[in-house]
Amino acid sequence: MVSLREQSSFQAPRTAIASALTTLVLVGTTACGDAQDDKGIKGDLGSDASMSPSAEPTAEPSVEPSGAAESPEESFRAWLVASRTPDAALACTYLTPGLVEKMIAELASGGLGSVASCEELTEASAELFKAVGADAEVVVDTTEQSPTHAELWVQYVSSGKCGTVDMVPSGAHWVMTEQSEVRC
Repeated sequence: MVSLREQSSFQAPRTAIASALTTLVLVGTTACGDAQDDKGIKGDLGSDASMSPSAEPTAEPSVEPSGAAESPEESFRAWLVASRTPDAALACTYLTPGLVEKMIAELASGGLGSVASCEELTEASAELFKAVGADAEVVVDTTEQSPTHAELWVQYVSSGKCGTVDMVPSGAHWVMTEQSEVRC
């Protein structure tokens, strides 16, 4: 039998991990639909055909009109699936280098370890989400969209954590930027 003291010492790190992970996810986030994939993530996940297998984050995007085949929401959802699988090479193509730096700093400031690359960040985050049993069900609303910029409002159903996800087009999809913010 676990004592109350042992339970609370176990819960504190678990809560800190869950909070830091939710922050990491909200620092980079897209919308909701009715379909559900085999990971329990709702929405249209788009096509994998246009996604690059590069393990490095997408280069800083240019501010050119979007020719993206995926919508901002589809890009976010594709990133979410790739980040939980984890398919680090694919997940990193949906993040700007500035956002990766911000997410790595968040992880370090939360005392959850040190990672040096987008690939390591994705793999560590996926392991932590799995360890705490965090699901990926989200409600997403596109609050702003033009050919050069989009903003999504994302809320995680189980935790209630929410925030904005700032996105710009880059090639065949949209990428999340460091302007994304946790709001609640």
